[in-house]
Amino acid sequence: LVKATDAILKFQSVDVGETHGMRIDVTSENGGESSIVQAHESFRRCVGQSCAEFALDLLEVPQPGVQLPEMRYQDNEARKRIVPRLTGTPGTLAFVKRTRSTVSP
Repeated sequence: LVKATDAILKFQSVDVGETHGMRIDVTSENGGESSIVQAHESFRRCVGQSCAEFALDLLEVPQPGVQLPEMRYQDNEARKRIVPRLTGTPGTLAFVKRTRSTVSP
């Protein structure tokens, strides 16, 4: 069944293309909420570029031990370093929305 549907999807992708996306909702410790929707025209390109950006960041800012993305980018400075690179991949569409803030204007 997988082989049959894979062939159909590949045939359709020639005409309509592919877009893959995800939505992440975040709630901070102080109650602030944000959402990001990020989509990519090509999943393969996105995964390859993300792996390459992670590897480049490991070389540029080396740290001892095993590095997992969720550990490496848990602080704000590290995220400021990687997020622009990841969202700058050609074919990336991103939307960020703060849904609720606990900070008074």
